[in-house]
Amino acid sequence: TPDGRKYFSDGVNSVWVEPKELTEWKSKVAAMQSGTQTGKEEQEAASAVSATTAGPGSSSSLNDLVNGAQADGATANGGAAEAPAAAVEEKKKGRQRNKPVVSSEPLVFKTQGERMAAFVEMLRDYEITSQQRWGDLPRICSEDPRWNALTTTGQKKQTFSEFQTKRAKEEREEKRGRSRKARDTFLKMLAEDTAIDVKTRWREAQKRLGNDDRYLALDHDVISEVEREEMFNDFVAELARKEDEEKRFRVEANTSAFKELLAEVSDGITHATRWLDIRQLLEEKNDPRFEVMDENDRRHVFGDLVGELRKAHEAVLKEKEREKRLEDKAKQASFRQSLMDKVMDGSITALSAWRDCKVDLESEATMKALEDQPTSTARAIFDDVVDLLQKAFKADRKYLRDLLDDESDFKLAHDSTFDAFVAALTAAETKLEEKDEARAEKPAAEKKNE
Repeated sequence: TPDGRKYFSDGVNSVWVEPKELTEWKSKVAAMQSGTQTGKEEQEAASAVSATTAGPGSSSSLNDLVNGAQADGATANGGAAEAPAAAVEEKKKGRQRNKPVVSSEPLVFKTQGERMAAFVEMLRDYEITSQQRWGDLPRICSEDPRWNALTTTGQKKQTFSEFQTKRAKEEREEKRGRSRKARDTFLKMLAEDTAIDVKTRWREAQKRLGNDDRYLALDHDVISEVEREEMFNDFVAELARKEDEEKRFRVEANTSAFKELLAEVSDGITHATRWLDIRQLLEEKNDPRFEVMDENDRRHVFGDLVGELRKAHEAVLKEKEREKRLEDKAKQASFRQSLMDKVMDGSITALSAWRDCKVDLESEATMKALEDQPTSTARAIFDDVVDLLQKAFKADRKYLRDLLDDESDFKLAHDSTFDAFVAALTAAETKLEEKDEARAEKPAAEKKNE
C-alpha cells in the first residue's frame, strides 16, 4: 500500500494476513531447495516471495502460484519427494517438454496486443495443447518472464481459452495431415510389394509388411489396425478392378484386330457362311491376329459378323418385298380402273359374268401386267366390281319402287310403256322434292309437333 503495508490478493479478494496455501507452498519450495535450511533461511525465502507478490501491480502472481501448488498435488504431508514423483509420472505419460531458452533482458510491451502475443508465444514454446488444464500452466510456465506479460488472471484465462480454441483447430488439421501421410505411406508400401495381388489375404500381407521399417513406424493412433485392413481390402479391390479393365481393353484390341482380319477376307464371307468354311483359310495365313484369339472368342466374333450380314440381307429382302407389294397394288389399281371404264361404257353391268368377259379382258394390257401375280387376282378384282354394281342396282330399284308407291298413282301393267313409266317417276320425284322444301320452311315448333 502507499504507507508500506503488505497485502495479499488473488485478483478478486485481498487480505492482510498471508494465506495458508501460500505459507504451505513456501515451505515446499524451501524443502525442495535444501533439506537442511534453517528456520531463518526459510523465513528469508518466504519474505522474498512475499515481496514479489505484494502490491496492486503484481497481485495476480499469488493466485497463479497457489493454483500451481494445488495442480502439483500438494498434500498435508509435503516433503521433497513430491516433485520427483510428479516428474516421473509425467515421463510415464510422455508429456515431458523441453524448456525454451528465454532471454534475460527485461520485456517491454507497448500495447496490449504485444502482451497477448508474447503470452501466446510462450504457450506455443511450451507446447501447450488444447487439452491442457488451466491449473497446469503456473507449474509449467510461471518461471518464464512472458507469464507476467498479462497482469491479471482474467486476461490470462481469456487468452488461454482463445489459444485453446485455435490450437484445437490446428491439432485437427495436424492430425488429418499425419493421417494422410500415414495412409500415403501405407499405400506406397502396398504398391511397391509386387507379391501382393488380388488373391493376397490381409494376414499374409501383415507378415510381409512386418519386415518393413515404415510399417513398424506407423502410429496406431493415426491409422489403426482396422483402418489398415480396410485400406488393404480397398487396395486389393482396386487391383482387381484394374486387372479386369486391362483384360477388357486387351480383349477389345484383339477383337478389333481379328475383325480387321475377317474384313480382309470378307469377299468369301456371306450371311450363309459357316465357321468351318472360313477357319482353314484364316489358319493358313499364319496371322498373329488369328493366333492371339481364343477359339471361342474367334467363333463369337465370326458369329457376330455373320449375324450382321444376315440382318443386312434380311433388310434388303424386306425392302424388295415392300417395293413388290407397292408395284402389285399399282397394277391392281390400273386393272380396276380399266374395269370401271367398261362399266361406264356399258360393257360390264351388274349381270356380267367372269366367263363371258374373260376373253375380252385378257387382251387388255392392265390384265397382262397381273401375270406375275396369283391367277385369281384378276378374277377377284372383277368380282368385286360386279358385286358393287349389284349392290347399287338393288339400292336403286328399292328407291324407285318406294317412290312410285308413296308419291304416285301410277300402276305398272303389262301394257305400260317405258315413256309412261319414266314420266311417272319424274313426277313422283318432283312431288317428293316439293314436300322436302315445304318441310324445310316450316318453323321448328311445327316440325316438333309433327
